[in-house]
Amino acid sequence: MKKENALIILFSIILIVLVIVLSFTFFAFFNSKNPSLISQLDVTFESTGERYDYNDINGFENSSVYSFVINNNNSISSKYDVLLKDQKSTIDRKFINFKLYRNNKVIKQGKLSDIRENIIDRTILNPNNHNDYRFVIWIDDKKDIDSDSYYTYYLKVVPVLNQ
Repeated sequence: MKKENALIILFSIILIVLVIVLSFTFFAFFNSKNPSLISQLDVTFESTGERYDYNDINGFENSSVYSFVINNNNSISSKYDVLLKDQKSTIDRKFINFKLYRNNKVIKQGKLSDIRENIIDRTILNPNNHNDYRFVIWIDDKKDIDSDSYYTYYLKVVPVLNQ
């Protein structure tokens, strides 16, 4: 009887170890296919709302420039979205222009009203790399805007869990 109990205990231990090993293997395989499931992105805002002058014709005039860096300090790639979230506004988005720079290249530009689902960028960042962003907005020169008008927003970085 003691020999049978010892075999049952030994079999149970082997089964538990096997389940743990298989679970870890499945988990590691799943995350290699969906790398952003477990990832940590460091976001550093270098400036918040610097005021410059920017317009379509003369360059900078009455614009806001936001600069930030996203670092991936992980050993796996991470997919993320940069979202534009409205706070308060007395100006319609169709009168506000924008340019988004990633690593000193313009990757998107147009009217804020053209942005769908508030996503201004979706990309994958490889391990131990970073993306430098600059987001510039300004009011359309053709729109006569009251000096009391305003548009406030914030940018949010969120991981994308599905590829």
